[in-house]
Amino acid sequence: MTKTMKSSVFAAATVSAYALAAGLIQPAGANNTERRIMPTHGAVFDVGSKHAVSYFTAEGGVCNVSVMIGDKANDDGDGATIGTRMSFIVDAKRTARADTAEGQSLEFSCAKDAATLGVRPVTRLAYAPAQK
Repeated sequence: MTKTMKSSVFAAATVSAYALAAGLIQPAGANNTERRIMPTHGAVFDVGSKHAVSYFTAEGGVCNVSVMIGDKANDDGDGATIGTRMSFIVDAKRTARADTAEGQSLEFSCAKDAATLGVRPVTRLAYAPAQK
């Protein structure tokens, strides 16, 4: 292994260990429980420092998903934002994700005949290989 490769591996391991210790990466199985919601029923999720509200309608066998993501309020109730609204279609038996800039995401899975929508928080970590 070259000195550059050793440095890159060490740097990646250090960043990963720091992120895990700081709570930026969730261990497998942590906080990724899927919730199933019915059409037109809203659901609220915490996604890192963001707050998300989502619902869906079932039309033509697909899930028409709407999600609003904004900043969470602090302990004093200040700092919350209205955020951004996104709408997208998820085909039955398919999934889609809404990502935040922090690497936190919500994964949406549409059930057969769009009977329910599964929603679960997902933590993603970007990886860029070392340049040669």
